[in-house]
Amino acid sequence: MEKMRTQKQIEMVAELQRAIADLNGRLANFDSVLQDEKNMRRKKEECRRKDQEISRLEKKLEDKEVVMADCVKDLKDQQRTRVMELEEKIADMKRKLLKLESENNVQKMKLETSFEKESSVDSDYGRSSSGRMSNSARQYSLMSFSSFSSVRTLNRRMADSDMSSSLYSSRQNHNANATLEDLRRQLCAAESAADSLSERLRRAQADGESWKRKHEEALNEAKNDILHERKRAAEKIAACQHENNLRIARRGTDDSERDRLREELNRTQAELDRAVTTIRQLESNVQSQETLGGTLEAQYRNALMELETARDENCALKAKIRRQYKQIELLTR
Repeated sequence: MEKMRTQKQIEMVAELQRAIADLNGRLANFDSVLQDEKNMRRKKEECRRKDQEISRLEKKLEDKEVVMADCVKDLKDQQRTRVMELEEKIADMKRKLLKLESENNVQKMKLETSFEKESSVDSDYGRSSSGRMSNSARQYSLMSFSSFSSVRTLNRRMADSDMSSSLYSSRQNHNANATLEDLRRQLCAAESAADSLSERLRRAQADGESWKRKHEEALNEAKNDILHERKRAAEKIAACQHENNLRIARRGTDDSERDRLREELNRTQAELDRAVTTIRQLESNVQSQETLGGTLEAQYRNALMELETARDENCALKAKIRRQYKQIELLTR
């Protein structure tokens, strides 16, 4: 009886030990499942952070594209405004030069007309004097009075002509001086405009260099971010693959676990593909930014060439104004 009781107790202890071992196995399985769940949550959180990082990079690139578009628009507006100002100044200077040339031609015609009138009066006086000298002595008494009166008339005419010519010369000198002062003011204005254009050109060059430096810094920062993100993605993928390989080696006989790991690997591969696609898109955006930077640099060089051309035209216009100024000085002499 005692033996039977002892045997039952031994069997009961063995059964309890088997139950404890079974419970320990189940607990180990539950622990592994819990660990897998934690790993999945950690991967999900990492994927979420990666998506946020990619979104941040995309937003950063979009902001840079907006800034570069604004820069291009500002440069185009500045270039258009400068070209219009130069064209208006050149047209105004051309109109003034044409007006001065026409006034010079009118002054020349008036001078030639006055010279012709004075020469005709001198020739008439010479002919009348020679006619009076050829008359006979018997008509001297009758002609002397008329000759004296004609001489007085001629002298009066010559005095009037001299007075009118002096008045005309004074007016001409006054007009020439006024024109000279006007030309000097125009020359000073042209020189100040040239100085202003030089200052604007210097500022445009400084602005272009600043934007170019900022653009290069932005491109380098974007490249560094892409390389860092690519490195992090590669490290995460390598860690996931290593972990999956360990799981496959540890649970190679479990078909359901193998299928789950395969699905997880496929999902990770899909995330990898999306990350690679995003990186390629970022690289294409960087290339487009580089192309845009090259285009901006070409437009900036074209604007500089146009400004140089306008400066050359302004110099030619100054030279022409100086020639007109010398011609007016010669005329006033």
